[in-house]
This record gives sequence, structure tokens and C-alpha cells, in this order.
Amino acid sequence: MTFDAASIVGSTLLGAVFKRLQPSKKNIALVPVLIFLMIFFIMLKLIDFSVAGYFVIIAFVGLCLGGSYNTMAGLVTM
Repeated sequence: MTFDAASIVGSTLLGAVFKRLQPSKKNIALVPVLIFLMIFFIMLKLIDFSVAGYFVIIAFVGLCLGGSYNTMAGLVTM
């Protein structure tokens, strides 16, 4: 549930960022998002969180993964 809600927010935020960028700079906007995604996955593997901590990390994963996936899927269909 947190993953899905954060995916919606992530795709909306990344869409707003893409709207303001020039077409040649849009691929650069995905690099920090994917780096944060990698960091969150490493945190899930290495750190033992409480249940609330896991919900927060999964929400951040949804924010990064859902935003970048929905944006790339939308660009492919265009």
C-alpha cells in the first residue's frame, strides 16, 4: 500500500521535473533517482529496521522506482 501510494507521488513529481527540463536534459534527471533507489535497496539488505522503518524504506523505493518506471513507460508510448 505504501509502495503504490509513493509510486503515484513519485511519478507526479518526476513528471513535474520533466516538464521544466529541456528535452536533452531529461535523462540526467533519472540518474539521481536511480542512485537513491540503489541506496534504499542496499539499506533494506544491510540494516535491520522495525516494521515502521520497513514501511518508510518501501515507500521511498516506490517513490524512486514508480516515478522512474512510469515516466519511462510514458515516454515509450509517446
